[in-house]
Amino acid sequence: EHIVWPHVRTKIEERIREITTQENHQSSPTTATTTNDTTSNNNIIIVEAALLLETDWHDLLDGLWVIQSSPNVATKRLVQSRGLTEEEAGVRIRAQETRRGIGGVGSNTVSAVGEEVVGDKLRKEMEDGVVTAVITNDGTLGELQRSLEKALWDDAASFKE
Repeated sequence: EHIVWPHVRTKIEERIREITTQENHQSSPTTATTTNDTTSNNNIIIVEAALLLETDWHDLLDGLWVIQSSPNVATKRLVQSRGLTEEEAGVRIRAQETRRGIGGVGSNTVSAVGEEVVGDKLRKEMEDGVVTAVITNDGTLGELQRSLEKALWDDAASFKE
């Protein structure tokens, strides 16, 4: 972790700078994107990295979303897609939950926020502004896509305020 993670962060920082610089040079009134009748030169950079919460790299981002599945759904997916036994899948899921306190199994209490299941540590990260959205991924790919689109619009609206 101490050897690889600093290099990963450096690469993420470099890539964000590269994209931002590229977009700043390319943006002009004719290339600006139009959304809901407003013109914006703000583009979205998505950083997909499971380490973001564990490494406290949220300072690199304007928003951090956690995408989670219930243990039952996650188990079924791991058995089907990776060929794990239910026991192997359960071990993997519990390790991920207890490592950062995300999900219900590794948390002291669980409460529902909309359709989301939020553990104590994740709730605290939401209250502190570290995590800006929690997306539940227990359904179909289409349902996940709709949830992501809604969260994106909600986040975009909050940046305009």
